Amino acid sequence: MIRKWFCSALLLFCTAALLQGQSRESVLKAIAQKSGWSAADSPAQYGEKNIEALVGKRANTLKHYGLSGVTVQNWSGPKGSVRLTLFEMADASAAYGLFTLERGAAQAGIIPTTTGTEGFRSGSREFFWQSKFVAKLEGAAAASDELAHIISENIFGRSRKPPVSSHLPPENLVQGSEKYIVTKPA
Repeated sequence: MIRKWFCSALLLFCTAALLQGQSRESVLKAIAQKSGWSAADSPAQYGEKNIEALVGKRANTLKHYGLSGVTVQNWSGPKGSVRLTLFEMADASAAYGLFTLERGAAQAGIIPTTTGTEGFRSGSREFFWQSKFVAKLEGAAAASDELAHIISENIFGRSRKPPVSSHLPPENLVQGSEKYIVTKPA
């Protein structure tokens, strides 16, 4: 009985470690193997040393949020072509932070999506966060939506907002944001 319990506990710890260690490469490999989508080119990899080439002045902000790395790759599928930028962050809180930064920059005209833990579309761009990843997809809505759902199905791990977000008061909170409406006292 004790041996069975020990083996179960060991399996649980190993599984948890693997999920935390999921990489961008394993997510992209799963997409190529399990769907009708294929890579249209070689992936471009970005990290702390060359992230400026991808995001310019925002590089320091991404580093501060806990950037692990970024992969950019074009994909072809049944509904069209999509350019995918997959950000891997230190943890889910860091991914949520980057997601809110992107959502704030595209606040006008955003449409919520059901992809990942939370997502939105703004023009031809779709963003979502899940676990320690933030995905940015650029392309036609039908193609981006399809690829986004496939990516989401292949990301494992917990998606938890930073603990502070559960302590913010709901009064005057702008729906779908971390912003508040401040009014003048009467």
